[in-house]
Amino acid sequence: MNRRELLQLLSALAVLGPRGAAKALENPQSLYDLPPYGDATLLYFSDLHGQAFPHYFMEPPNLIAPKPLMGRPGYLTGEAVLRYYGVERGTPLAYLLSYLDFVELARAWAIGG
Repeated sequence: MNRRELLQLLSALAVLGPRGAAKALENPQSLYDLPPYGDATLLYFSDLHGQAFPHYFMEPPNLIAPKPLMGRPGYLTGEAVLRYYGVERGTPLAYLLSYLDFVELARAWAIGG
C-alpha cells in the first residue's frame, strides 16, 4: 500500500465515522451491501474500450525535460531507464519500461506469442 492509497482509505473511513470505520475494516465487502433504491441500477465502467481492444503503447525514444529534471526518473528512456532500475533487457518489466525491443517483447509478453 502506498501513501496515496493509505490516504484514500483513511479519508473513506473518516466519512463513515468511528463505528462505520470499525465495521468496514472488519468486513470490507459490507461497503457494497446497499439496500435497493428505486427501479434502476447504474453500472460504472472505466476505460471499457481499453479492456475490450487493448492498445500497446511504446514509450517515445526521447522525452523533453526541463534542465533540472534531465536524467532523472520520469525523463529517462531506453537503456538509461533499464540501467537506473536494474532491469534486464527481454524481461516483462523491460517491455513495460522501455521502447527497446518493443515489437518482439510485445509479441512475447503482451500479445501472447
